[in-house]
Amino acid sequence: MKRWLLTLVFCWCFIASAQTTLSLDDDAAYIVRYEKKVAQLKNDSAKAFGYLQLSSYCRLIADTVKIKRYLAAGKQLAGKNLFLEAAVPYFESLSLLTTGNMPLIQNKLMEAEKKMSALTSKDAFMIRGLIWHAYSTSQQIQGKENEATKNFIGKALPYAKKSGNLFLIGNVNKSVGIGFMNANQRDLAAQYLNIAIKNIEHASTDNPVRLEILVETYVAAAENDIYRKQLTNAKINLDRAYEIIKPHPASNLFYKFDYVQGIYYNRVKQYDKGLEHFEHGIALGLNDPRSVHSVNRLMYGRYETLSLKKDFKKAGAQLEDLIKSPYILSTDKKMYYKDLAKVYTNGGLTSQALKWSEKYIHLSDSLYEAKFQNDIIEMEKKYREADNQQQIARLKIQKKNAELTAKNNKQLAWFLGIIGLFLLILFITIWLLLKNQRHLASQKLLEIERQQQLALSKAMLDAEEKERNRMATDLHDGLGGMLAGVKINLSSFASGNEMENHSFELQKIISQLDSSATELRNIARNMMPQTLINFGLETALKEFCDSMMRPDLEIDFEALNINPDIPFPKQAIIYRIVQEILTNILKHANATEIVLQCSQRQNRFYITAEDNGKGFDVDANNLKSGMGLANIKNRVQYLGGILEISSEINEGTTINIELEAD
Repeated sequence: MKRWLLTLVFCWCFIASAQTTLSLDDDAAYIVRYEKKVAQLKNDSAKAFGYLQLSSYCRLIADTVKIKRYLAAGKQLAGKNLFLEAAVPYFESLSLLTTGNMPLIQNKLMEAEKKMSALTSKDAFMIRGLIWHAYSTSQQIQGKENEATKNFIGKALPYAKKSGNLFLIGNVNKSVGIGFMNANQRDLAAQYLNIAIKNIEHASTDNPVRLEILVETYVAAAENDIYRKQLTNAKINLDRAYEIIKPHPASNLFYKFDYVQGIYYNRVKQYDKGLEHFEHGIALGLNDPRSVHSVNRLMYGRYETLSLKKDFKKAGAQLEDLIKSPYILSTDKKMYYKDLAKVYTNGGLTSQALKWSEKYIHLSDSLYEAKFQNDIIEMEKKYREADNQQQIARLKIQKKNAELTAKNNKQLAWFLGIIGLFLLILFITIWLLLKNQRHLASQKLLEIERQQQLALSKAMLDAEEKERNRMATDLHDGLGGMLAGVKINLSSFASGNEMENHSFELQKIISQLDSSATELRNIARNMMPQTLINFGLETALKEFCDSMMRPDLEIDFEALNINPDIPFPKQAIIYRIVQEILTNILKHANATEIVLQCSQRQNRFYITAEDNGKGFDVDANNLKSGMGLANIKNRVQYLGGILEISSEINEGTTINIELEAD
């Protein structure tokens, strides 16, 4: 079966652009060759899987008749083969892509995942990697970026690695990188995109879409590097992409390539070359109805380039052509109206600038009015609901008062009859209370002290997190802005003709400011990591472990059933506990391997950290007074947790923590 799985991993490579299949070669000819290959097979299982693959390959040529025919043939020959039975719902999900019915597609994918979870072969792991890659991509299409990124990292990527398929590993890393690009996490995106490139480059060439996905990854990495101001890296990846697509001048891969190549030339101020690429992409896509969104993007790029060239009249004409597209949202159209007013103002075309300013104001008012009306309706609905709740509450109070009155009257009748017995019980109770008064007072004092200690710990932890957040914000927005301003002023100052003799020293100072700003951002991110805020605890812990790894230190991180709905303050405390543990190991243990496991069972959260370091004496006095361990104990105690440390000299250390997660 393995030899039939080599090219399977292409099947969901193009789902993120469900209307357009990226292509370089003659896909129809490839399918004809593959049909002949499957027809020669003798084994029913191999032939069944071949037909299932053909049903997915036929999407490349949009042949719905063949898709249905080969899917039916594959299902018929699958028989009782457990692997094929589990794979069938996955291929059914591919056949449903043209319907756009995402709930049904996702149900089919989860049906396949449930059946495939009982199998542990590399082939099964690869199918599961494909399933979760497909499911996460469908979440991206629905706008659920955070959930998609979590599933890419927590589900698709681990199964891809277990399968050992380099193309699948690369393709999932590409999707994760694009997710971080969309979240404006450029440095994280670069890490995943570079891993994707390395794996796809070394993947098997027996794959009909390997080159297409490699080009797409090169172009995505280049675009990300342009916004990171890493223009040299961007140029390298663009050149790599062009070498692949150059022999195929009609390929729709040029839509993406031309756009990114155009914005690259804009950054290096070679505007004419940028225009050539925007115009080439537009001309290539005008007769392709599936490329309308790509063409719109290229047209906006052409408008920006013309504006940079100060050819304001042509820039305005380009933007007016773009507005005629029926696929533009009202919010985008509002932005284009504002741009038109600006570009015509810059070009001295006052009447046209006034015209588009009025359109912008009118559209803004219309959008605001629609939102205002919705807000009014929602406010009225909430008011009515609140009024109804108040009436219900008043009726409940009246009913409760009536019941209480009846109950009190009944109790009063019994009270006089049992008053003697009550006095006797009261006397005995007082005697017992006096006897145990000292013991109870002692217990109460201990409880008060414990509550005060918890309150003090909470106040200290809350203050620490607030101060971290404040300092991170002040560093990033305050000092970071000041450094950026100094850099801009120095750059402007260095451009003066009278400073030519000092340009080298100024450039050196500007470079040092860049390094300082980068270090400042790293410090601010460590004080309050944005990944924890944007993507939750599991992703933040994985990123932190990755950042702690060194050539001489391997960290194996495993997350099991971590609930993303843990309250954020507790997520922050758990993150700080793990951060303190790993920092202490790095500082003191001289370890080369660390195993970190974080898991959750119902409302209990468990942390286990093991290292192969030099160990220590757990009962040593200097250890008990250390700040690192004290910080960990305070946080664990605040979350109602238990901390256990076991260690022996030269035998490593194990830390077990159990916390309340709710």
